[in-house]
Amino acid sequence: MPIYKDGELMVRYCKKQRGDYTAIHDYCIWSDCFNEAFITAQPAHIYRLLKYMSIAFTSGLPIREKSASGSKKDESLEVVEFETDLIKYAEESNYSGWGREQHPIVQRYLRENDPLTIATELPVFDNEKTGFIDILRILPDNTIEIVDFKPKAKKETKAATQISKYRDMLVDLLNIKPEHVVCTYFDDEVAFRLKTS
Repeated sequence: MPIYKDGELMVRYCKKQRGDYTAIHDYCIWSDCFNEAFITAQPAHIYRLLKYMSIAFTSGLPIREKSASGSKKDESLEVVEFETDLIKYAEESNYSGWGREQHPIVQRYLRENDPLTIATELPVFDNEKTGFIDILRILPDNTIEIVDFKPKAKKETKAATQISKYRDMLVDLLNIKPEHVVCTYFDDEVAFRLKTS
């Protein structure tokens, strides 16, 4: 399995106005994404992903008025519970009780300890909306995994809609097949994967 995070960790701070406050998303990737020889050796969909990640890092993203995370719930989406090492990582991160810092704690822990995590807060967009993918992983079979950390994942009602929208945006931006991407949300007890049709 290729290693995607040998290089130096790089951070770009993306600002997004949300009502009366400014949200700061720390988009993190590894410098390998700028190594043309490295990324050209990857499968086509991974090549396109790494290329997009490096462009988004240098250029930022276009301004959009709406957030993808606020999308209306899609009742047609189904999820299935499944076993994943993400649950163990979340438990080990000791995020519980840290309020708004829970997301950064889990993301940092995954960046440092999970060999499959290659980016956090990856910006994506379409003609109307922007979004930030919490965690992006490349699975051993070269499937791209969009991951959203959701404390109290069992009670989530809109997570499936959010990660589905992120998947649609990423598939369109990369011009890849939807089957190259899976979508997951999790906490320290359970994980759910979006069912594909």
